[in-house]
Amino acid sequence: MVFPQASGILFTADPLTSSRKLLSIDAGFGLGEALVSGLVSADCYKVREEEIAAKLIATKKLAIYGLKEGGTETQQIDPDRQKTQTLTDRQILQLARLGRQIEAYFRCPQDIEWCLVDDTFFIVQSRPITTLYPIPSAETQENHVYVSVGHQQMMTDPLKPLGTSIFQLTSFGPRFTAGGRMFVDVTPMLASPDSRKALLKTMGEHDPLMKDALMTIQGKSGTDLLDYILEDIHQLKKILFDPKSTSVIMAAMDASVWLNEKMNQWLGEKTQQTHFLNLCSTILHQKWVWR
Repeated sequence: MVFPQASGILFTADPLTSSRKLLSIDAGFGLGEALVSGLVSADCYKVREEEIAAKLIATKKLAIYGLKEGGTETQQIDPDRQKTQTLTDRQILQLARLGRQIEAYFRCPQDIEWCLVDDTFFIVQSRPITTLYPIPSAETQENHVYVSVGHQQMMTDPLKPLGTSIFQLTSFGPRFTAGGRMFVDVTPMLASPDSRKALLKTMGEHDPLMKDALMTIQGKSGTDLLDYILEDIHQLKKILFDPKSTSVIMAAMDASVWLNEKMNQWLGEKTQQTHFLNLCSTILHQKWVWR
């Protein structure tokens, strides 16, 4: 039996947004009974990639503590502690790392009950988060945007395995399955201004709600926008330094040199440098859109 100074719940995926990259921690003083019963509000900490993304510090007037002789007692929290963090920043990150380890072991997002005793975390229980909608499996950990194939066809019910198999066999590109439904990855199309405009127009004709959902990507601001840009640049670098991309660029450079020589031989003038730059730009644009 342990007598915790603090306890709470850890979700390795944000229960409000379903983001698998945002970890959520609820914490309060004493036993978790006070939080579960609604007697007090909990602190809420959000962690993304080893960094604290947000903190909401609640006013905690009461706490329930265990008694060594058995039973529990409700105590008033000192006024100077009522609005203090239940966990320090170091403890928040320590607990978040522990949660990610548990998630990796069970291979799915976890709902974890924990308690803190003398700066040591104890795990009371861990179970899958059952309220999350399943997502298609991806080869990378980068962000992806999926659109339901069924909703584009006005078929909102889950598909049976035979129907899914037929769709897979007749599809022109890869289709991903999750929750009995099929999805297409539109991330490459959203990466280009031209194809993004066409995609949003098409989605608006299929289902306005789907278009609205895609439009929220354009609503990023502040640090969220900077995070999105940094991740986008990281993805672009991976493409630019990919051996296939390098081969395409070198082919364009060799072709430009050859054309330059022939233009001088045939017409007595050389192609301008801007022609070469435009050619490379076009090739890179197509590589980015259809990767």
